Amino acid sequence: MYTKFIAAALCFSAALVAAREINQDDVPDQCLTTPQCQSVVSTATNCGSAATADNGDVFSDKYYLQCACQVDHHDLNDCVSCIQYYKDGGDIAKLQDECGHSHD
Repeated sequence: MYTKFIAAALCFSAALVAAREINQDDVPDQCLTTPQCQSVVSTATNCGSAATADNGDVFSDKYYLQCACQVDHHDLNDCVSCIQYYKDGGDIAKLQDECGHSHD
């Protein structure tokens, strides 16, 4: 009984520690077809993934951020605007914050 409880607790805690990375799952279908969001996702995914980042969080990797922040400022703003129309927050909005780009 105790072993089952420990196993269930470990599974639950693993589910809470989700990877922080940018991928197509961060973009609603309505925005994924825009050239701006395609550019942002392509640039960011070419810079690395949660598998290559410390603790599964690309935002804690300064080399990832140096690479990913090379994305076009206007593309990033346009993509974030589209995403925020359909849902709140997300990793692409986090990228915008980490890169120091304010929303125009």
